[in-house]
Amino acid sequence: MGKYEVIKPLEFVLLLAVLLGSANVLLNSAMAQGGVLTIDVIAPIGGGIRPYEDGVMIAGRTQGYNVLIQITNVGNESLKNVEIYGDAYGDVVEGPEVHLSPRLTSTPNIVTPNESRINGAWLEQENMAYFKIDEIKPGETWKCYYSVNVPQSVPEEAKIKLTIKIAFDGNEQIQYKYVKIVPPPMWREWLVIGLTAVTFGSLIFIGKRGWFKFYTNVDLVTISMLAAAQVVWVQIIGRQLVFPALNRIPLTYNFAVGDFPYILLLITAVMLVRKPGTVSLTLFVYNIVSEIGWYGLNPLWWAYPFAEGLPADLYLLIRGRATFTEKLSFFKVRAEQVEIEKLEVPTISFLPLIDGAMIGFLRGFFMQLSLYLVFYPNLFHIYYAWGYAFWWMTIPWSIGNAIEGAISVPIAKKIEEAVQY
Repeated sequence: MGKYEVIKPLEFVLLLAVLLGSANVLLNSAMAQGGVLTIDVIAPIGGGIRPYEDGVMIAGRTQGYNVLIQITNVGNESLKNVEIYGDAYGDVVEGPEVHLSPRLTSTPNIVTPNESRINGAWLEQENMAYFKIDEIKPGETWKCYYSVNVPQSVPEEAKIKLTIKIAFDGNEQIQYKYVKIVPPPMWREWLVIGLTAVTFGSLIFIGKRGWFKFYTNVDLVTISMLAAAQVVWVQIIGRQLVFPALNRIPLTYNFAVGDFPYILLLITAVMLVRKPGTVSLTLFVYNIVSEIGWYGLNPLWWAYPFAEGLPADLYLLIRGRATFTEKLSFFKVRAEQVEIEKLEVPTISFLPLIDGAMIGFLRGFFMQLSLYLVFYPNLFHIYYAWGYAFWWMTIPWSIGNAIEGAISVPIAKKIEEAVQY
């Protein structure tokens, strides 16, 4: 047979069993001595019920971003004197040479399993956050948070690698987190500004040309008064008294339950004026008054009310003066209400409710869509997790506004009758 002997099948099986048994003993021994840690790193973390897009940071965010290191002991024994080092600098993997920096004004902190907090520290020379946990018992999860600053600008997308080190019982465990630093998508902002300017300008043009009856002074006063009432509801009553309590109920925020008086006032404005552009103008006045009184003027936000309002205004253009009537009529934008009532067209008894629902749905859908795709990334430098933003915010909010729009129609009709009387 020469220098090497052939191992028989039975001998091979026995040898394999011995090796596996030895490996199992060694593994169990290691677990018994030190336990086993699982590490999850989320960067950035935040957003409350609306999670940020993990692994993406937008350059220029002055508030910085938070990083979470979540540690769970899945072993059988406690781990003692666990030290955690969180990278706040990062190594470039792809793209230009850009880095994060520690946000020294924010102290790193540990959240214990019973939700109490313990301060960590900055290792400024190493650009790392440092945490020490005396003991992690089996099954416990500890959370370590620290904040980082992003560059003010980047020429193009850069990918960096954060190194997370955990030392315990003479062992060191390393995990990497990859993060993209991207420039804000300003092209979306300018695209929305251009589209809204062209669309609303076209409405004004065709109105001036006589395609529909243009806004009278009474129309503009009506729009302004109802927009002011929206401000009172949202900024004074809602945010001070109603929303904090209402939003504690699950899904009420997602379905915009607190929006009902706001939508009622919007539907009332549309019913009293009945002209394309009413939705956008009402929302624009609300936006400007809110900026003056609460947020500060920012022209980059001025396209937002048109982005959420113009789709509903185009629906009003299509339905014409037959909006909120049972007449299945379209594009009758110059007709008087008496003429609409005399039209020999099919009637649908619940068509006014559909009109209200469509206005509410379109406002809610394009409001959320423009916020998450355009205004939040550019003005707050935040990307929210798109799956959550679409399925758990945009769609429910649109449904909620649609229901509120339909419910508002009979109430708004009573207000219209009272005004005409």
